[in-house]
Amino acid sequence: MKIVTRTIVLMVSLVTLVGSTMLAQEAAKVSALFQQLQVDGDTRAYRELLKLGRTSPDARKYLAANLPRLIEKRATGESLNGWSWVRAVRLAGELKIADAAPALVMWIGLDNMGTATLALETRLETDPAGKALVQIGEPSVHALTEVLKNGNIQQRTSAVYALRLIASTSAEKALRDQLERESDPSLRSYIEQVIAK
Repeated sequence: MKIVTRTIVLMVSLVTLVGSTMLAQEAAKVSALFQQLQVDGDTRAYRELLKLGRTSPDARKYLAANLPRLIEKRATGESLNGWSWVRAVRLAGELKIADAAPALVMWIGLDNMGTATLALETRLETDPAGKALVQIGEPSVHALTEVLKNGNIQQRTSAVYALRLIASTSAEKALRDQLERESDPSLRSYIEQVIAK
């Protein structure tokens, strides 16, 4: 009986040690990839982080803690490669990192993808932060509501597009509430059309 007990304890200890080593290696890998993403917006780093964020709770937790700060760097004027920022925003959206919503709304309405058709614009294809907020979905509604209250016309327009695409009950309520206070006649008319559908 003692031999069986010792064998089980030894096996559990070995599994714990191997698991801890693997977690440490994964953490180091995620950190290194995140650093690479910041340096040059490396596509490989982006893809690997996306894959790890989808499969590893620890990698996801790391990204949830660090992506918002990277997204905010653009606001503080810190040196940041444009592709690094775009890929950080895309990671936040594709992984549905709700903690990034406050950082993302700082950039809603920023069209850094060039000219586009109205259809692309209303789907937020030219607004990386707006599109990421839509991908995050319901957890973004509160932050978008604040943009409706305090943003400029371009930001409010993008927030309306995002809420239309989220299409939840709370998103519709935010649009109804905005209808009463919206000062821009064109945007008010668009909100009326969205609500009527």
